[in-house]
Amino acid sequence: MRREKRQKKQVTYGVFALLLAITLAMTSIMTVFAKPADNIPKDGNTSTTTVNGSFSDVTITKQLNIAEGTTVPSETFSFTSSLTAVTNHTVADTTYDGVKAIAISDITFSSADAIANDMVVKQSSPLFYDGSDNDIYTFPHAGEYIYEVSETAKTTTGMTYSTQSYIMRVYVKNTIDAQGNATGTEIYAVTVYDKQYDTDDSTRDAHKVDPTPNDTPGEGNGFRFVNTYIESAPFFVQKQVKGAYADMTKAFNFNVSVKLPSTFPVAADSAVYWKVEGSTGTPGTPTKVSITSEAKRTFVISTSLKHGEKIVFTDAIGNTVGAPVGTVYTVTESESDTSYTKTATVKEGGSDVAVTVDSEGKINESGDENFLVKSTTDTDGNTAIMTNTKVDISITGIVMNNLPFILLGLFSVAGVGLYLFGRTRRRVK
Repeated sequence: MRREKRQKKQVTYGVFALLLAITLAMTSIMTVFAKPADNIPKDGNTSTTTVNGSFSDVTITKQLNIAEGTTVPSETFSFTSSLTAVTNHTVADTTYDGVKAIAISDITFSSADAIANDMVVKQSSPLFYDGSDNDIYTFPHAGEYIYEVSETAKTTTGMTYSTQSYIMRVYVKNTIDAQGNATGTEIYAVTVYDKQYDTDDSTRDAHKVDPTPNDTPGEGNGFRFVNTYIESAPFFVQKQVKGAYADMTKAFNFNVSVKLPSTFPVAADSAVYWKVEGSTGTPGTPTKVSITSEAKRTFVISTSLKHGEKIVFTDAIGNTVGAPVGTVYTVTESESDTSYTKTATVKEGGSDVAVTVDSEGKINESGDENFLVKSTTDTDGNTAIMTNTKVDISITGIVMNNLPFILLGLFSVAGVGLYLFGRTRRRVK
């Protein structure tokens, strides 16, 4: 009995020993095949001070915020990088001439680029490896190389250029041969931070961005410079009145719902202006609409229009400037006078749109009441014109202008009748 218990204990211990051996083996295997730790020595392989990072090369993302309906401007965006510090060394030393600037390829946009989700996104070529995965730069020694990266601003009208700056830290280590000898250097990691937060390690790490390339340009890449392009195009909503009996002085009530594009800036001083302009283009006092929040990009213009008058967008002093391209709008006339029939014409970007007017006085295209302001140079390229035609009056009385002719006709008929009557009486006698 005692021997059987001893044998059971031995089996149990054996099982535990086997499980422990398997666990240790798996741990060892996982350690061998695990991704290298992200704690990177700042000066190669000797410092105990580390920084989080990883490296598979670096690209810059260029994002152009631009509304649907806009023609993408032809422009080439350029970037600069400059070496600002090297661990325990002086940057001015000629030793660093070959790495004082990391070349960044230009990124070009053109009218052929497709807009998706109100933006166009592209990325630069890799910064540190060539097409054959060879190092582009040879760093003179192991250590930390610090660069400042920014975009070069230009002067394209309507373009707001990025003022973002980044700090790019390149960590270089020695390459070691089988005998333990240093044979050169290689990049071990690159980390990128928003410059304004590059103060201390904890603040810096909280604002680190991912500079990794992606097959889909810009996807997941935070090393990003964002520009916004806003274009204005001719736009107006006009009232036309027709018919011989139409009242050309009558005012018709309009509601124009406006939704500005997502690219339109939101700020304390951001605003658009509109006014009613007469048929002769006489100046009017503009109405200001402040765009201080995203919700305020959507608003309604409620006003009345007489024959020939139109709603236009202006600057602060009333000069017509057009509407931001990408603006979506609807037009409704709330006129209940059934003696007028309503028709409408609409143009988007210079092209006619087949529309109707529903029973509520709203212009629509096959049920779609939203119209888009698009790029155009035509002065009437983005228009909505509502025309009311007065129904002709049915004439039931005598028109006084014709009375003399009617009386003359009656007298003539009466004279002929009297003559025939008298002649008939003489024959009877």
